[in-house]
Amino acid sequence: MGKNIDDYLPFILKNTNIARIENNVVLIGDRRAYPLNKEFVVCHSIEEVAVAIETMVTQGGVQCVLLW
Repeated sequence: MGKNIDDYLPFILKNTNIARIENNVVLIGDRRAYPLNKEFVVCHSIEEVAVAIETMVTQGGVQCVLLW
């Protein structure tokens, strides 16, 4: 008991690795670097989030925008 769906998903599909807010910035998992590296792009503004989505840093654009 106590398990949630993230416990069964690979790194790249876990919600906190798609996008999250930490220290007033949005961290977006960089799918371009995966699986060789587990990196995050740091976005300080909604414009930077938009650029990350446009440049395919993530394909989880909805999560990124909803976080903002």
